[in-house]
Amino acid sequence: DSAKDVTATFKPFSLSSTDTGIQCLERADGGTDADNLVNGKPKVDVEYEFKIVVQDQGGTPQYVKLYMTQRNNPLPADFYEYAMTCNGDFSTGADCSYKTKLGPASVHKFYIEVKFSDDTIITYPQAGYITGPQVQLLTNYNLVSVPREISTAGLDGINAFGTSYAYRWVSDGLTTDSNKGHYEQVTITIPVKTGEGYFAKKETNLTLPELGTPTDISDSTFTITLGSGWNIISNPYGGNVKLSNVLVKKGDGNPVSWGEAATNKWLYNAIYYYNGSDWGNTYAFESTGGNPDATLTPWMGYWIYLNKGDDTYKLVIPKP
Repeated sequence: DSAKDVTATFKPFSLSSTDTGIQCLERADGGTDADNLVNGKPKVDVEYEFKIVVQDQGGTPQYVKLYMTQRNNPLPADFYEYAMTCNGDFSTGADCSYKTKLGPASVHKFYIEVKFSDDTIITYPQAGYITGPQVQLLTNYNLVSVPREISTAGLDGINAFGTSYAYRWVSDGLTTDSNKGHYEQVTITIPVKTGEGYFAKKETNLTLPELGTPTDISDSTFTITLGSGWNIISNPYGGNVKLSNVLVKKGDGNPVSWGEAATNKWLYNAIYYYNGSDWGNTYAFESTGGNPDATLTPWMGYWIYLNKGDDTYKLVIPKP
């Protein structure tokens, strides 16, 4: 009940972003962060860099994470987390970032969370989420997928991709023609499956349907049975999966790493994605040999090549 001299020492914590477009986001190629257009044409391999400046004058944060989902009305469990890489002095403000491709989902929502050195947890934004860029489908055909639990949904091409022109690839096995196989149209009786990739034609929709009702795959791993020769596979989860974390199982044996399977010549060390008709109907690829961060991105499809036909081979994809 009387005057006192009080001294307080503050060790500020802060998250900040100075972006003029979508907060905490830039395109690696310097284009507008609102879309995936290059010279007015949608491009599949545009990279986006999520960025935040973190100040922790009390020390080093315990973690800096990006959380992202592809749902309009997400629940906390719908978000996948990614560790961000930080450079600089935290006492004055370190730059933290995470770079990735994004599939043509109907929406990307994200936020950033930091646990500071004193256990304080702060998110950016403080409430709600940031809506990411519109990643448009390519002109004409796209190599796409559905990372949802749709095993009982019976989705045809229209419901899954917004088009009746949707096709899966069926491997006919290794023969004298290493490309042997055929396309099969997706129908209600032969519906879309999680873990498969499909060629789907862009018609009126700029992006794939949200499919907001089906849940995400909850199992800790997801298994894809491969056919000899070419296969179109996909990431069954709504979060990025590094190719180096994918396992390959031969018959009843123990699963081995993707890299070991490639060394054993079970499969090619490459995942091929389609660039689209605007970009010469060409393919590009990623591999663990050339890029340790090679990633299976949700909503995209990939060609892979199984070299063997002597046993049953399966991909075992871990939940991110």
